Amino acid sequence: MNDKLKSETDNYLKFNIDDIKYIVLKTINDISEFIKAIDSMELNSEERDDLIRKIITFKELENDF
Repeated sequence: MNDKLKSETDNYLKFNIDDIKYIVLKTINDISEFIKAIDSMELNSEERDDLIRKIITFKELENDF
């Protein structure tokens, strides 16, 4: 089933950057790898910066509550 889903490009969730409020990562060590993934996307600099600003870790989230 997973291989079939991977091969069909219409079977993924589509959204705008404005739809994303937070990008929650497990640890601070995951941030640099995630930024590399963002950099590999076809985004303009404003969209890239918006996504990076939305990155937060579980620890930061936990401290806020």
